[in-house]
Amino acid sequence: MATYRLCYKKGKVGYSKNHAAYIQREDGYQSKEEDLVYTESGNMNFNGETISAKKFWEYADTYERTNSVAYRELELTIPNEFNHEQAKELISNFVKKK
Repeated sequence: MATYRLCYKKGKVGYSKNHAAYIQREDGYQSKEEDLVYTESGNMNFNGETISAKKFWEYADTYERTNSVAYRELELTIPNEFNHEQAKELISNFVKKK
């Protein structure tokens, strides 16, 4: 039976760069037990210039107010019945919805 889960979280200033690295499995967060299938970043701008996701989150930690929310995230579990391409398409359609 397919199960689902959707979770909304907010992140504090000072944690966004490391959290992004954890999600992307970068900077020491690579793990042989977990399998990152796909990752994508987009619309990362700073002063009108497109920058890398890593730099974007570094700037969020540096320039956001201390007591503000630096990032918001949605965690969505996808049923095992979906293959990787179906899961990617599902998430892409979900993100594009307004």
